[in-house]
Amino acid sequence: MEITVMLFFCNSNYLSLITKTVLGEVVKKYYREFNIKVREVNCDSEKEVCKLYDVSGVPVTLVFWNDELIGRHHGEITFKEFKAMLKDYCIPQELSP
Repeated sequence: MEITVMLFFCNSNYLSLITKTVLGEVVKKYYREFNIKVREVNCDSEKEVCKLYDVSGVPVTLVFWNDELIGRHHGEITFKEFKAMLKDYCIPQELSP
């Protein structure tokens, strides 16, 4: 099983920076167990990628499980919210942050 998280952000956006930090914590906690990979997309320099995924505001988090889109979140995301996006697919409910 492979989980890929795409974070669409801008360096000048405060909520983007918070979300980057949260995703870093999630990856650190679950990387070995669930093979989580993160792809950061800077919408200032990668406009075509943002257009391809229909991203017009930041931050936006997309979650793919075995290359299938399973979640999309607009705005800042907390550890708890991110875990909730994943738990039905790959993280046992008894795990906690």
